Amino acid sequence: MSVQTVGLLGILLIYCCHCSIGSGDLPPSPLNPWKPEVARLLRDLQGNILQDHGRNFARHIFLRLGSSKWPSRAFVGFLAEKVTSAFKELWKDPEMLFQSVLLSASGYKKLGLDADKIPSDQTFRLGMQDLTTKINVSSLFEPVANPCADPPVDTWDDPFPQSAPGPDALVIVAISGDIFNATTTLDVVEKAIRVAAYVSGSKVLGVYHGHRMKTSDGLDMEHFGFADGISNPIFLDRDYKEA
Repeated sequence: MSVQTVGLLGILLIYCCHCSIGSGDLPPSPLNPWKPEVARLLRDLQGNILQDHGRNFARHIFLRLGSSKWPSRAFVGFLAEKVTSAFKELWKDPEMLFQSVLLSASGYKKLGLDADKIPSDQTFRLGMQDLTTKINVSSLFEPVANPCADPPVDTWDDPFPQSAPGPDALVIVAISGDIFNATTTLDVVEKAIRVAAYVSGSKVLGVYHGHRMKTSDGLDMEHFGFADGISNPIFLDRDYKEA
């Protein structure tokens, strides 16, 4: 399976601050995952994009790739082998380990990829640290700086350094089950990633531990209080029917 990368802290924020999707905006023709052409797409796409991964416990492992291209590529290849595809997520067994790999623009560059292989969005390429360069986000408006209203670097939380480049990659590993077994599994996976990072000359900048939060109504909730997973678009026809 080839790695489908989503821009760490860049592309995801672009979708949040540039898209405006109303509650009634359903796709005209949701995808049937059992059609061969759709199944091929889902096998080549990471989980947690069309649908949330739905696990109760997670580790978010932020990485800085090594300066040598080939060891870094080998490390990302090792991570990619464990990626959970969107097709596999159709069965969504919460007690099955989920893993995804996300790259920032600097991550693409560390891997020595050609410019045409890097997402072309200017906001993504500049990164969250650049708050001054003006870019065109729409033909309807004048160029603006910091269109996603990213905070100044000196307000970033640890483990993100305030003077050095930000992270090159993020690995998300997640699982459900009882807290003891889930923690044990995630500990083992995190240790393996730390060892592989060290061997490749890469570095683990920090790890955030996550657990599922819910509102009083039982809806999934982000740490800042936002009820998650209740809006459109709905991509798969079975989810459309359930909605």
